[in-house]
Amino acid sequence: MNIVLNRIIIDKLKASDKKAYFDNISSSKRVLDTFMDKYLDNIDDLNFDNYLKIEDLYSLRLKDNNEFIGIILIVEDKGDEVEVGYAIGSSFWNKGYATESLNGFIDYLFNKRNKKRIIASYFEGNEPSKKVMEKARMKFAYIDEEGLVYLNKKRKLIYYSIDKEDFENEK
Repeated sequence: MNIVLNRIIIDKLKASDKKAYFDNISSSKRVLDTFMDKYLDNIDDLNFDNYLKIEDLYSLRLKDNNEFIGIILIVEDKGDEVEVGYAIGSSFWNKGYATESLNGFIDYLFNKRNKKRIIASYFEGNEPSKKVMEKARMKFAYIDEEGLVYLNKKRKLIYYSIDKEDFENEK
């Protein structure tokens, strides 16, 4: 799979992405406060082979220089409905890359993978991720009050969704 967008390329995660993944995600407490992954101090502790085995885990790269900036993935595939997630290195925040990537991924999932509904969630208080979802035309769906414990804090999850019909009508 290879999606070429305006400024971003979405393609399969590669073994050569290990250092950039570590730098942008695994060793960044700012990113890991918003995206669930294991924090690591040392790249040697990153078992990247496990990530490479995840079928629907894709890299986000800048189109102009092929630089790895983050990931996007299918968290759970329930047939017609999928849950997606994404993470971008903090030095690439507030540039519209997450919105562009999510929009492109949603289009791909609806039109190439024939999904009918896409959902995503963010931790309560993560307003930037909420804005990304809203800019991707996703709408509030529900709050998981139970949430989960992550980084020793109980986190509520707020879910947004978009149906294929709404996506097509809003083009």
